[in-house]
Amino acid sequence: MAIVIGIDVGTTNWKVAAFTEQGQPLLQHKTPTKTHYMENGCGYYEPKELWETFSELLRKTMADLPGQEILGISVTSMTESVVPIDREGNELFPIIAWFDGSAKEQAKRITERFGEDHIFAVTGLDPDPIFSLPKIMWVRDHYPAVYEKADKWLQMADYIYYKLCGATVTDYTMACRTLAYDLEKRAWSDELMGAFDVPKSVMPDVVASGTYLGGVSAKAAEETGLPKGAKVFAGGHDHPCASITSGSMSGKKILDSSGTAEAFLLISEKNAPIPKTRQGQRVGLYLDPSRYVLWGGIKASGASADWGYQHLTTMSDWIGTNESVDYGKVLSMVERIPLGSEGAVFIPHLRGSGAPSWNPVDKGSFIGLTSRHTDVHLMRAIFEALSCQAKIIVEMHQRISGMQAESVCVAGGSTKNLFWQQLKADVLGIPVELSPFEDATVHGAALLAAIGAGVYGSIEEASSACAKENRVLYPNQSVSDECRRLYERYCIVNDAVCALHRQLDKMN
Repeated sequence: MAIVIGIDVGTTNWKVAAFTEQGQPLLQHKTPTKTHYMENGCGYYEPKELWETFSELLRKTMADLPGQEILGISVTSMTESVVPIDREGNELFPIIAWFDGSAKEQAKRITERFGEDHIFAVTGLDPDPIFSLPKIMWVRDHYPAVYEKADKWLQMADYIYYKLCGATVTDYTMACRTLAYDLEKRAWSDELMGAFDVPKSVMPDVVASGTYLGGVSAKAAEETGLPKGAKVFAGGHDHPCASITSGSMSGKKILDSSGTAEAFLLISEKNAPIPKTRQGQRVGLYLDPSRYVLWGGIKASGASADWGYQHLTTMSDWIGTNESVDYGKVLSMVERIPLGSEGAVFIPHLRGSGAPSWNPVDKGSFIGLTSRHTDVHLMRAIFEALSCQAKIIVEMHQRISGMQAESVCVAGGSTKNLFWQQLKADVLGIPVELSPFEDATVHGAALLAAIGAGVYGSIEEASSACAKENRVLYPNQSVSDECRRLYERYCIVNDAVCALHRQLDKMN
């Protein structure tokens, strides 16, 4: 039996999964993401630890599938985080986490030089400190010796390609998250990079997802257990990869790639003109670069749910025990709380706000609390907030594209939380489709390997084959008026709380 392998460098877990050549799951090995923090609170990953961990996961995978023919390997990952390597391929510095906001001053300098509107017209992004160019500038400002030695700046998927086969490349979806890529020209931006004396030569070549990159080297084969010469294909950013399994390329659908962060992607028709005016969205090229993606996101979606579960259902903050209420029990209790959480409102900007504001100074909040509220109310308020924020983003996509969405296709771990997804359908007022493939990102990477190997003729063909298995949740019309009032209240509170946090930030 021939197989394909997907590698996923995620914010929550690092995974290696094997699939049949048609994309049916065989097995998976994973480990929690090894995130570290500097004294200043900067989140980071150790590149050598990253590679050693994936080498171990790959060895386990190959031990479980002895003698199988490997048609291809591909990689998906978080974006924005960069790995500087020197001419000999030595890792020079920790990988700053995508969600880290340390590069605020560098992002501010970019904004002051060009203005937000022009930056968006070129890159499809706002000048947020999470992106790669501000991070590179931050390293130069604080660690100039590291910057001088850096021959290439690779993102995390790119780094895995390099370790596997020696290629220094990235794909379009990853390049578009650097704040240094010109969407219209399909090239690294002379203007943006030149203005801050970052040479284009330090950036990797950009190729389409599914492109053959090379064979696994002898050294990588020894370290990972993969056969020497096994074909490595370009993958992509985790959320676009998740779109393949969800079927969100067909019909009037929006992808909801729901993990630690939650990304809402509307994939354009082929060769559609790229929007140049910022209306709260981000824009990037798709895995197939003849299409673009309207992008809206909640930076701390699953992270908010996990935060609530960790701190509202355990005594870990008080006596150090992590014993918690069973998650199913938590959801059954949350479901008993009336819609609206009896006035409690949560704002889910624990890592800054996503679409349509994209402001790193916004914070998470609870508001409207009284003595009658309990931890159970607060847990429900978290899911209600995430559903309302989803509606803000879906409405933004519809307004910009002129398309009325017929459904939202959810892919990722949150598909198991039926309470949350039904609540989302009720608030959105349109059906929510659930992909049966929980690990949609790593599945999408494996499918790109299958496409590169010729098993599928296109991304559309692979996506269509997967989407036939989606489960559909329909909105409950009996609560439509209550959901409308819930949404209206959330929008009022969100606007007011964000304005307050921005005012407080100016006082710091």
